[in-house]
Amino acid sequence: MRLHVSSSSETNDKKLEAKPDDHADDDYVAEHQRAQQIERQKQDESLDELHSAVKRLGDMSLNISTELDTQNK
Repeated sequence: MRLHVSSSSETNDKKLEAKPDDHADDDYVAEHQRAQQIERQKQDESLDELHSAVKRLGDMSLNISTELDTQNK
């Protein structure tokens, strides 16, 4: 049985060689990160709109409560 022991320069050379799939993988990851960022922005906008709507409903409910209290006196 023979073991191949690589020199450190041989190992470093292999690390520096970029495989064609590496670039495709990087592009894939980058594209999905961009898509996730866009989705988070859309969700943030939707949550801001929801927050505004809930605040308006809260304000309306307080006004209705005040009006009912006034009418019941």
